[in-house]
Amino acid sequence: MLKRWPASLLVFLVLLASGLGSSCKPNQSLNNTKDPKKNEGDKSQDANEEKVDIPSNIAGSYLTCALRKEAKADDLEAQYGCQLTDQGTKKKLDLASTGQRLSWSSSISDGVKITDQDISPIYHVLYNVSAASLDGLQDKVKNLDIIASWKLDSGDVVPVKQDKIVNVLKPAIELEDFEAPIVREQSIQTDRPGSL
Repeated sequence: MLKRWPASLLVFLVLLASGLGSSCKPNQSLNNTKDPKKNEGDKSQDANEEKVDIPSNIAGSYLTCALRKEAKADDLEAQYGCQLTDQGTKKKLDLASTGQRLSWSSSISDGVKITDQDISPIYHVLYNVSAASLDGLQDKVKNLDIIASWKLDSGDVVPVKQDKIVNVLKPAIELEDFEAPIVREQSIQTDRPGSL
């Protein structure tokens, strides 16, 4: 014999079943309403954001370069010294506490030699740029990006400063580089990028 259910109980069960059915997705457990893959991705993204530990003095510094040696027809190599400059003092930033976490690179590898200047009182790095002709050298310098990168705790390397050398170029004398081969009254020649 069939048992009769009260109408109110039947309505309640129908509503309950339809509510559960609409909130569940295929292959989703009722106990775990969050997608575990999404949750793992959020955790790794949060972990990466937490490991961005670039010191504020480096993040707030600015990139400055100077032409130390201008290329000539018989010597097709130019030399640029670059530094991170403290915003407050306008002097070379002290990077002694950074260890090997700051590295230098460029947007062009062919004909560009980069030399760290750990003991230099003026520059953090020297860029020697060479080409087959003066015109080729000027084109290369016009497109050359100077890149200072920071190594995160995770091992990833992220650029902290990047700019075209022609945008950050100053006369060597302004950076108190009195040993540059071309120490004289200098001004940037805007029609010849990378030249003084």
